[in-house]
Amino acid sequence: QAIAFGIAAARLLEAVVLGAHLEEALKTVERNIGDDLTKAGIGADRRDEVLEAFARGQRAGTEAGKTLGDILLEVSHEMMKGREDSPFYNLAGRSCALPGSFIGPIALFYKYASSSTKDTAFAIALRENILASGDTCSRAVFIGSLMAALNESVPVNWVEKMDEGTLKRVDAAIESILSSIELVQ
Repeated sequence: QAIAFGIAAARLLEAVVLGAHLEEALKTVERNIGDDLTKAGIGADRRDEVLEAFARGQRAGTEAGKTLGDILLEVSHEMMKGREDSPFYNLAGRSCALPGSFIGPIALFYKYASSSTKDTAFAIALRENILASGDTCSRAVFIGSLMAALNESVPVNWVEKMDEGTLKRVDAAIESILSSIELVQ
């Protein structure tokens, strides 16, 4: 399950890094992920699960007025259907469990895909993720990397708060990733 969702997340990030607008990247990956997963030897049940997660994320992200917290609560209820008496009934979608940890970021990506606040969408999306609670770090890695790639940077005022040693390590990692992408192309 994690491999299937990991491939989908990687394809989406790759499309944005290579210059696709977020809306275009979402549509392209959703359209092609079934074939990508088949080539990777992922079974039909997992392909269907990833495609359903994209569809659920799109529906939730394009519904006006919903916060990520609202979306994850709905995902929790769907994941725990028939187990309403469980202490996890309101929490499952906020955990690191799939598909909730994938649907949440996808919903945010659809929510901000056509946003006119592209330059502030990074901060807004991460703040909304934090306010949703639960396993914020897993979602933040996906949300932050994609939103930063989309904007070609994290907000400058965030970078200015980092110490020099951390900045050097981040720059070295970025250079390594970019050089490996160039080798593949």
